[in-house]
Amino acid sequence: MLNVNISISKNLMDLNVIRSNFEDIIGLLKKYFIGDISINDEKWDLLIKAVINNNLNDQNFIVNYDKEDKTINIEAQTPVDIVYGFYFFMSEILGFVYLHPEELIVPEFNSEIFSKDFILEAKSLFASRGFHLHTLHPIEMTHFLFDMTDEHKNYMKNYITHLVRLGQNTFQFYLLERTNLRKFIPYIIEIIEYAHEKGVRVGVMLSLYRIQQYSYKLLKLSHLHNINEYVKSQIDHLLKAPFDYVVLETPIGEFLPDLMRLIPNTIKKIEDYIIYKKNVPLYYSKHIVKKDHVIMEPADKTKQQGSSKANFLFRTVMCFSLLDDPLGAYENEDFSFVYREMEQYKDKRGVYFWPTSAYWVSFDNSVPLFLFPYFRARFTDIQLCKELNINGHVLFSSGFEWGGFLIELAAASYTWEVKRNGVKLYCDPMGFLKKLIKDERLCEVLENIYNSSNEYLLSRKLLAHIAGEDPFIDFPVFKHTFQPRPKFTIKYIRHKIRADELKSFIKLMGNLKIYAEELANNLKSFKDLLSIININKKSAEYKLCDEIYNYISVLNLRILHKINIYYAAIYGRLKNQKRLPFKSKRYLVRAKRCRLKALTFIEKVTENFRYKDEYIHGQGENKTAYEFSYFYPALVLFFWEREERKLLHNCFNPFFMKLWNFLKILGLK
Repeated sequence: MLNVNISISKNLMDLNVIRSNFEDIIGLLKKYFIGDISINDEKWDLLIKAVINNNLNDQNFIVNYDKEDKTINIEAQTPVDIVYGFYFFMSEILGFVYLHPEELIVPEFNSEIFSKDFILEAKSLFASRGFHLHTLHPIEMTHFLFDMTDEHKNYMKNYITHLVRLGQNTFQFYLLERTNLRKFIPYIIEIIEYAHEKGVRVGVMLSLYRIQQYSYKLLKLSHLHNINEYVKSQIDHLLKAPFDYVVLETPIGEFLPDLMRLIPNTIKKIEDYIIYKKNVPLYYSKHIVKKDHVIMEPADKTKQQGSSKANFLFRTVMCFSLLDDPLGAYENEDFSFVYREMEQYKDKRGVYFWPTSAYWVSFDNSVPLFLFPYFRARFTDIQLCKELNINGHVLFSSGFEWGGFLIELAAASYTWEVKRNGVKLYCDPMGFLKKLIKDERLCEVLENIYNSSNEYLLSRKLLAHIAGEDPFIDFPVFKHTFQPRPKFTIKYIRHKIRADELKSFIKLMGNLKIYAEELANNLKSFKDLLSIININKKSAEYKLCDEIYNYISVLNLRILHKINIYYAAIYGRLKNQKRLPFKSKRYLVRAKRCRLKALTFIEKVTENFRYKDEYIHGQGENKTAYEFSYFYPALVLFFWEREERKLLHNCFNPFFMKLWNFLKILGLK
């Protein structure tokens, strides 16, 4: 127990960003020191001095402890950097873990920390660091933003505090078409004002006329006769809320025409109105569909090169880095064109990079797969963006659960360069997990899983074979691909695969089996270690280890499940025979056993959800185009069972076991 005094000038304490954050900071310090935390008092056992120092070169802050004086000096470039200095001191020195907006790991007091000098230095890699809440998906934050209650407002405030604790200063979200703006504007104003007090910027994303997924449209067909006046009135109404920037999406939808080609003059007027009349920065959202990068801005079309002041938000998807072969995601051979665009515009405009922490239905968190390649991709891309010296990194968030919060925490840590006593922290993609899980033997096992996952899923291109088959794969007309697809679908194997193709496919199956065996061996080692190492079974660290164990167990079972599905299709590949032979049915039984076993692991994980179940896997209509919350397909392993039944009933059409309301998603209902 120590009595701690914080020495800080009155001028600094009078600033909103200091006063607002200090309530949380002092509350956390009290949890650790279990003593008095005072400000500008004369009696103390430990002194923390917080001052502005404009001569720190490129460091945002330096935390320096002198054991003789029992004084911690926090020197920072700006007031908000003082706040980061406190939070990083608590996480990197004292051992706090800001695990989740609703879960904090508080370490036990350790007097040894203050028995020797230490220095902590940190610099941010981007001016803007934060998250894009993809509220077109029914994630937790969609409920909190658009179902306007005091409880949800408090959840949003906790989320904003969480961002600051992680050294992040930005979040943005997609406005939904079904939003009652009359009620929403006062609601979001309070959230934005709270964010501004904490030092967090807030952006809103709109579409010009995107027909998919209930996205908010600036244009209305009924107002085409006075399009400019109508759009201006919409913008005026929206910007009653003090948003820090606006993101505009101009394509009608994925793989659909881009209005940047069709009405460039109108878009230029909208751009000028937002930037010059409303004095709000504008970003054009650039999706991963390559053809949408042909025309970057209306100035290209109107021959006004150089006149645009708009910025860009560049997206990539899934667990692929800018340098990877993305296995055909959104029909791309690679994402190098995104890198080239960022490189081209970085010195001319504001550029934010917009990668993902999880994908959507039928790919990872809904199958569910816990994909270690995300750690590698996010770390690699941040290093590339650092070299480009771009302005910001905004991570696409599609739900906290099934490890989403871990990938987000890791990415947040990558956006800072931190040194303790001159040694860099988090120098590799697994650095953040190694901090959370302190036992070196457990970390070594996770490192093995990380390496084998990158090898088999990316290098050997097996990821597409364990993802869920999306319904669009069965549409006879729609040929576009969103997620990586295997060379041979279940239907193709069942009815069309040739002998020469079958030979190479069975070889691929051999690689899947080897990967599953490696995962199984590492899982056994991980479980054995958990049973013998000295971790309190009720501790947050043990709970997290157990949660990761469950994630990887389900990943392993999914591989085994898909192997059995493929063998059931292989042994049922008789032409013109609708009924599966007995041997195929045996493999379907094995697949079902894998699914039922995986459900037991998922049930264990759901016990640790930090938000109410209704926000994570509830069913029923919500503000999005989906009639369930985002984790529901994972909870029941919907896509696993759908694959079994497709084979059993020889039914390969997109409306079989239909999960989605296609008319809603396409904007036709």
